Amino acid sequence: MIDNENFTASLSENLLTILVFDDKLIQVLASNIKVQYFDNIYHKTIAKKAIDYYNKYKSAPKEHIADLLEKEILSDKSEIYKSIIVSLYENNKTINTTYILDELEKFIRIQNLKSSILKASEFAQVGDLDKAENEIFSLKKNGISVFDPGTFLLKDIEKSIDFLNTSDEDGIFTGIRELDKLKIIPYPKELYIAVGRSGGGKSWFIIHLAKMAVMQKKKVLHITLELSEDRAKARYSQSLFALSTTNAELQTTIPIFITDTFGNLTNIEFKDIGKRKTLQDPDIEEYISNQMKKFYDPCIIIKEFPTGTLSINALRSYLDNLEAYHNFIPDILLLDYLDLMSLDIDKLRLDLGQTAIALRGIAVERNIAVVTAAQTNAKAEDIMVITRKHLAEDFSKVRIADNLITINQLPLEKQYGLARIYVDKSRNAKGDGTIIQISQNLSLGQFCLGSCRGSKDYMDIFEGFSGSKIKPIKSNNVI
Repeated sequence: MIDNENFTASLSENLLTILVFDDKLIQVLASNIKVQYFDNIYHKTIAKKAIDYYNKYKSAPKEHIADLLEKEILSDKSEIYKSIIVSLYENNKTINTTYILDELEKFIRIQNLKSSILKASEFAQVGDLDKAENEIFSLKKNGISVFDPGTFLLKDIEKSIDFLNTSDEDGIFTGIRELDKLKIIPYPKELYIAVGRSGGGKSWFIIHLAKMAVMQKKKVLHITLELSEDRAKARYSQSLFALSTTNAELQTTIPIFITDTFGNLTNIEFKDIGKRKTLQDPDIEEYISNQMKKFYDPCIIIKEFPTGTLSINALRSYLDNLEAYHNFIPDILLLDYLDLMSLDIDKLRLDLGQTAIALRGIAVERNIAVVTAAQTNAKAEDIMVITRKHLAEDFSKVRIADNLITINQLPLEKQYGLARIYVDKSRNAKGDGTIIQISQNLSLGQFCLGSCRGSKDYMDIFEGFSGSKIKPIKSNNVI
């Protein structure tokens, strides 16, 4: 259950950020929010300054907020105001404005309710029960203060065409060139599913997406139902810093794709990566600590839930509390993985489908991208290309997903750091049926080092170098 006090404090800061920095959305807030909705005098003061500035100049104050607060900054409360201003500037870099506006109605209802309860209590204490009851009834009668009827298409021209303002920056690029070119990437309000065999690289793919999202300055929430938090943290260290678990487990070569001018695979060469640091090195703690310090304002949260215990309601509650206690609203939720959530074993197929629907609902209502994985059935064990028909249990996951890819890897491919991605479904792109070849080195946590379009001659090429025919080519700084 969400802590309303922390929720309103967190949302208060987010709404204040919009009032100070957002020229477009300040109009919505200024017409719906009362200054007294903010709980402390500092937020009330800043909100009033921002709204007064908007009413006069029809824009948000932005950097002028410091000038508007000149008197307060010179007062004995200087440090408090400076701290809030710095926090607002930082918050403005990553704020999820769509979700914050969706939460505005809840904020107003909470604040009105708190105010009415306080007034009703005061009337009750002096014995005026009629006024106390009227205060409560008036709140219910007035209803909510914010109502979104949707888009009046053709009438509200600006809102009817605001879809044109959606940019690729809203999506999260995967770092797999062919997927990114096709725009088969995680987007806000969409569900992205990766399908693979047990041990087929699904968890590594999810960690790879998290790494790419952080490089794009996105906030990442990784929920693991399979790996422990410690094992997940170890894998993140491997993925971020190309570390091997031990020297004995190191895959000493990586595949390099040779393509023609059209991007078609013509050959595969192997390059030696040389010696790498491992998680067993005596100085590894200091090394990882120093590497982590190089990241600017990274935002990844890893949370472990025991297998089979996480329900949709529990997930919603966790997200609410992350927002309330830490003002953390993720841009992407990575769930490893869907099939391991809390499900009714007696109606597993139905429950899986409903859970997938609810996951997509979370993506829509919170304006975040949701990525999860799904397991294959027994028929997929010796299949060259996994498709939707090889999904374990409920097939309706295909219908619900906006994008569905499969991760394919035969045992011999795994040995040489090769895998294939098959695009089974892409709701918004023309990529269905595409096969993408990727090179990887999972012993160093690298899910994708290179990629190219799949070739019909791939198996001939693969059989040509497999076995004892591989001759590594020396090269430095390949990774």
